[in-house]
Amino acid sequence: MRRDYALALALFALTMGAYLATLCPLVYIEGSGELIGATWWLGTPHPTGYPLYVLVARLLAVSMPTASPAAAINAATALLSSLAAPALYLLLRQRRLTRAAAGSAALALVGGRTYWSQAVVAEVYGLFVLLAILVLACCLQARDRGPMQPRWMLLSGYLGGMAATCHLQAVLLLPPAFCVALWRGRQELSRAPGNLFRLLVGGAGGASLILYLLVRNDLGAGFHWGGLHDGGALWDHVTGALYRPSFVLLPPVVLVAGLARLGAQLVSEWPSFLLPTVFWGGVLVWRQDRSLAIAVLGAAALNLIVGLGYHRDPEGIHVFFLLLLTCCCILMGVGVDDLGRRLRRRLPVTVVNCLIVAGGFAVLGVNFREVDRSSVILPDAYGRWLLAELPQDAVLLTDGDDASFIIDYLHRIEGVRPDIEVFNRMGRGADLAPPAASEAVKAGLRRRREAALLTTGRPVHFLVPRAMPSKEFDFSPWGLSYRATRKGEEFAQAPVRSPVTLLANLETVHDPWLDKLKANCWYMEAEALRSQGDAAAAIEAYLRAASLAPRSQSLHYNISLILLRMNELETAGMIAKKAIDIDRVRRGPYELAVLILTRLGQHEEA
Repeated sequence: MRRDYALALALFALTMGAYLATLCPLVYIEGSGELIGATWWLGTPHPTGYPLYVLVARLLAVSMPTASPAAAINAATALLSSLAAPALYLLLRQRRLTRAAAGSAALALVGGRTYWSQAVVAEVYGLFVLLAILVLACCLQARDRGPMQPRWMLLSGYLGGMAATCHLQAVLLLPPAFCVALWRGRQELSRAPGNLFRLLVGGAGGASLILYLLVRNDLGAGFHWGGLHDGGALWDHVTGALYRPSFVLLPPVVLVAGLARLGAQLVSEWPSFLLPTVFWGGVLVWRQDRSLAIAVLGAAALNLIVGLGYHRDPEGIHVFFLLLLTCCCILMGVGVDDLGRRLRRRLPVTVVNCLIVAGGFAVLGVNFREVDRSSVILPDAYGRWLLAELPQDAVLLTDGDDASFIIDYLHRIEGVRPDIEVFNRMGRGADLAPPAASEAVKAGLRRRREAALLTTGRPVHFLVPRAMPSKEFDFSPWGLSYRATRKGEEFAQAPVRSPVTLLANLETVHDPWLDKLKANCWYMEAEALRSQGDAAAAIEAYLRAASLAPRSQSLHYNISLILLRMNELETAGMIAKKAIDIDRVRRGPYELAVLILTRLGQHEEA
């Protein structure tokens, strides 16, 4: 075992080195800024709250010699994610796989494109996968250990409860894993109630971490997603009530498209020569290790079913198959192990072991460039640019996910532009409404207070031109934001730089969320050109924005709507069709396309 522990430590060091080499040095996109802020200030982040990640990452971050809170939390994420490599290696050694096969499977997991991309930015997925592996290992031990079974049951339940607070994907692992732990044959059926009780007690202990969210949310100001003023609000938060409407029964054409995306994801995860070992490993594990097979294949099947039925962000759905990918790596290890045993009959053992380990290193080599975030500065630069161009003593009302949390992090955590105020119009962060009120009351109160801000004489800017709170004002483009201007009054555009100059000499990393920020620069350039009356240049800039973010349905929809208003019907129809192709479930693009076709006189096609 000493040799196994030494190899596990080496795997951790290798993985951590790769992650540090590709680590994002600054704040990243989407919810990264919000999660960094909530962790740094020990707040309550977006559902499902992630209390374990917040507490552990904050503890690690305070010891990180980094330049910024963002870098510290990113590094803490990398460290937690790196632990999955030795954990999976030791699990597979526990199931009697050779060291070479176990090590190669561990490298395939931590070197996979999806997992690696989430390990070098502030995200919870690495910690979730680590806990999932530990839960699986403990449940298998509970199944195999006779006199020690009660202790392993308690530990399995405890880790399962903690895993569920880290990410709800863990709930998909618990039923098959707990069934494996409980079922030891008919002759020991009488022990099942007691063991189930131990699992539940342990699970309650692990899940008790959610109480941190309730206690911390009531302690006053912080980086909070919203108010958790009672048990109902806490339950909705930790169970992801916000996401429930996204679980729908999809039509066959959409399910087929989802399967195609998943297939493309699997092909991009690992070198193609490793994929057959996953399927062969599934056959072998069912024949040779039924307990492991039930837990792994059961979790993979549940993740596949639930993941395909989850329709919130088709382009970001890859992270919701991380449990499936982890199961694939376990099966890959079993398949590679069998292949190695067969090859050892014909080749020297050292040669075979080197070939097997080379497969794991090939995963690292293939994906290194694709997941490298060490040069990514666009989100940070975008947020600083937007804040810098605001007038003195301005108020900024943010909305949406693209830049809101970047700005919130830079403003509140790093102290950029302390002279201005920033509020989130949906209450996700700094809120104009009190946290204890109901959502309906808060929405009305926010709107009234937004309208009152327009009468104070302070410059009021909006990140998104949605629902002006007063009919007396219009949205006017101002760099990367919109200025609220009174109707009928002369408004001189401030001497701000063109947003597209922000893109000069920046990184070329391809990521749908980074692409959206790049497209936003051209979109705001187009908005400014349109307000100045240069329609031809504006249309060209809108089309450039659409080309930069080919997988953003919201951007294509907005551009199509603007082109319709500009009476560019043919071009508007083309963009609307692309929006439909991105996601065939949303009604909005279809309705817009019908309106455009009707305006074109193509009633039958409409």
